[in-house]
Amino acid sequence: MHTEKTQRLLLSFESPNDAQELISQLRNHGCPTRAHHLQAGSELPAVLQEETWDLFICDGSCSGDSNDTEPQWTPLIRGASEAGVPSLLLSDDCDRIKLQAFAAGASDVIAKDDLAHVLHAAQREIDNRRHRLEQATELAAHTELQARYE
Repeated sequence: MHTEKTQRLLLSFESPNDAQELISQLRNHGCPTRAHHLQAGSELPAVLQEETWDLFICDGSCSGDSNDTEPQWTPLIRGASEAGVPSLLLSDDCDRIKLQAFAAGASDVIAKDDLAHVLHAAQREIDNRRHRLEQATELAAHTELQARYE
């Protein structure tokens, strides 16, 4: 995952140590990273408005007490998705939660211990987001030029 541009990551992990471990692993694999760890899910809307983020990575281990309860990560994934920030959900039980995660807007659901998959998915989603932003900028410039000549 080599890139020259610093990746702006938003993280939600139950343990700040787990978040820091992921950041260290990303940096060790050539990904310059600036990250913010959410202390509480209620921070998400304000943090999303304050800055532009390249990727949201969420720990899926906070999944609620029963199957009837919405997992704690669901509104976080949904909020990031609605803000246009791609999100990855890391879990020890991917098969059980992946449909719910995709329905909430997750870009991928990855086993916590699969660092290669995390690195690949993170770079893919960051590249895709930057490509979409570039296309939107080009379209806006083209539309502006068209409007000038009409």
